[in-house]
Amino acid sequence: MEESKNIFYFTVRTREEDRLLGFAVIRWIEWVHGTGWIHLGIGEPKNWRKGFGTEVLDLVLEYAFNELNLFRLGAEIAEYNQGAKRLFEKAGFIEEVRRRQALSRDGRRWDLLLYGLLCQEWERRNAA
Repeated sequence: MEESKNIFYFTVRTREEDRLLGFAVIRWIEWVHGTGWIHLGIGEPKNWRKGFGTEVLDLVLEYAFNELNLFRLGAEIAEYNQGAKRLFEKAGFIEEVRRRQALSRDGRRWDLLLYGLLCQEWERRNAA
């Protein structure tokens, strides 16, 4: 947590070897509104599609909604990142905004997708 108390940073490590896999961040928290943004990443491709992202996202959502008492979380996802889109949609995030051709990568323009999840939506999914 930084001193201004509007960013919480977590590292993701293996239990067995204490090897760094990635990170998770809750940032740009606006306490008055109960909102924040989530960003996570699993570094090496060899660690992708092994469930780490799902586990980390579940833990961070639990922390954000139950410990920090946030009302809403947002996430920015590049259009080309199909794995991240699936991960966040599986967790209940809904695409709310599409910023057309806002990103440039590999000589091509991509959309930037803004996703959102309300605490009550998350609670409903977890109750089922």
